[in-house]
Amino acid sequence: MPFVQANGINLYYEELGEGTPLVCIAGLGATRETWGLLRDNLAEHYRVIVFDNRGIGDTDAPAGPYSIEQMADDTIGLMDALEIPSAHLIGHSMGSSIAQNIAFRRPERVKKLILCNTYEKIGKKAEFVFKNNAFLLRKGVSEPDLFRVIMPWLFSEKFFQNAEMTENFIKTAENTPSKQSVDAFEHQITAACDFDGKNQLPDLKMPVLIISGAEDVLTPPENAEKMAKTIKNSTYRLIPTAHFSPIEAPSDVLDQMLLFLSM
Repeated sequence: MPFVQANGINLYYEELGEGTPLVCIAGLGATRETWGLLRDNLAEHYRVIVFDNRGIGDTDAPAGPYSIEQMADDTIGLMDALEIPSAHLIGHSMGSSIAQNIAFRRPERVKKLILCNTYEKIGKKAEFVFKNNAFLLRKGVSEPDLFRVIMPWLFSEKFFQNAEMTENFIKTAENTPSKQSVDAFEHQITAACDFDGKNQLPDLKMPVLIISGAEDVLTPPENAEKMAKTIKNSTYRLIPTAHFSPIEAPSDVLDQMLLFLSM
């Protein structure tokens, strides 16, 4: 299993393809499998690196607290270990705040920036949902059962109209546990909720693509659209999905990514 020492932890990563590096950063409570439906297609054009954030999957889960800046430094440490001076960065949800932080503090490390289902500051509804999930885990609800509870917050109405696909996805999720403790989940929640990037968005100079889901209630598209208007060199795209767009609508997301990266 490929590990590197990054920012004081053992960080698990995988890479595929050749060419310009493309580093993909997963969101809250999500592993590298966030990119499982996109990775092979992206790797036809780029050197794709996916990894598990601190506190989840096969990466170390040290004691907290965690911060977005700390996880950004983990990502930079991974790039250093792989001798990647700069890369395209893709972040989903919390991963988008990690990508933003790298772009704010180390712009020379970022070629182009793609923010999926992003936010400048997590809203109180989303914060409640995340903290309630941790509460239920503390009460003994299993991770597979909890996934059934949170699915309506992650996927669109259209997704649930296909009962067979919904059940198959649940089975897949049950067979790929996150390996995340409740403590580590809560540390990631704190990091995500403490992040506030609104004052730094106007400083971004690299090209930025923002992809939003029309039915996303955790990171609403109207907020992401405001972010795009604040960033000078940005492109905004709205697709017919909810919060988990890389999983629900991989073809739509892939098309937007490849078009943006080729410009």
